[in-house]
Amino acid sequence: MNGLESEKSNWQALVTQRMAASSIPLPASGGSRERESSWWKRTVTVPRLSWSAGLAAVLMLVAWWAVRLLLTPDVNGLLASAYSEQRMMELRIPGAAYAPIRQERNAARSTLDQPQALLEATP
Repeated sequence: MNGLESEKSNWQALVTQRMAASSIPLPASGGSRERESSWWKRTVTVPRLSWSAGLAAVLMLVAWWAVRLLLTPDVNGLLASAYSEQRMMELRIPGAAYAPIRQERNAARSTLDQPQALLEATP
């Protein structure tokens, strides 16, 4: 072991200088507040915030579309139901249940006489 070059103090000083020259200086270790600040700066950046806001907007649009689609009644189904409740002609509408033909003598009809399904189908 005594014959190795690493035992000499000149060699050790030279290696120490090389290591010090090639090393990256470490930041001064502050308190936890400085670590939180650096974490905040690394995590919350403008591109990440914009992507997050864009994703939130897309999700809100999809949710709005899904709710609107699910809550909007089917107009064809409402018309078929209204036709089944008050069938006035011999013509049959697809999807409507059977109902006997009803004939009325008075041509003037009130909106209150119309079936609820027809009132929901009309804008």
